[in-house]
Amino acid sequence: MLRMEGEPGSAPSPATSVLIVLASDLYRHGVRTALDTRGVHVVGQAGTGAAALKLAQRFIPDVLLIDARLPDMSGIELTSRVLAQQPTCRVLVFSEPLEEEVLLDALAAGASGYVPYGSSVDELLDGIRLARAGGTPLPQPAAARLAERIRELPRIDGTGIPPAARLSDRELDVLRLLCTGMDNEHIARMLTVSPTTVKKHVSRILSKLKVDNRVQAAVYAVRMGLAEPASGAPDSR
Repeated sequence: MLRMEGEPGSAPSPATSVLIVLASDLYRHGVRTALDTRGVHVVGQAGTGAAALKLAQRFIPDVLLIDARLPDMSGIELTSRVLAQQPTCRVLVFSEPLEEEVLLDALAAGASGYVPYGSSVDELLDGIRLARAGGTPLPQPAAARLAERIRELPRIDGTGIPPAARLSDRELDVLRLLCTGMDNEHIARMLTVSPTTVKKHVSRILSKLKVDNRVQAAVYAVRMGLAEPASGAPDSR
């Protein structure tokens, strides 16, 4: 379960709403108690995917905190179904240590990131905050394993690839920074532009590359040799 030690961390924005979907009653109630004590707006909790879909449709949460394995469906299936209904929702997987294939499938399905059981409350809050901001929260070991898997993918010469060729120089800059796991505000600071401008660039990048989310865009960039895989996401606090 969550570790409670450490300096108290700040909660995500009060406007951030969270729906907890964990199979274990113990974990589900424990996580809710931990988040409640930090002032997080928990709109509801569920132990099955079916219940989660109903609550997500009712409350339209900003962040869905889900288990990778639920009694009636996988977290990957739930992620896909929730995002089909609520595309602006951020899905954060909170589960036991995941196998690389499961983690890759979850990210490909649209999950924003992953926080393992045994994390501290502050680490979970950081994950929720980063997911809400459009980043990709991953613990260092998981990020390193994911980067290694990406390095093993066959590289294809990006010269003459139509989608990549249509990216402007500034869009390529944004794509390379996106590969590090930065959120829009961090990218904006790096490029000395506004977060709104970065958001527009990211939207155009996803459209031009014909991918659904930032993680798929990052995988594409690495496979095409447009960016180097990062060993972990930067601290955006």
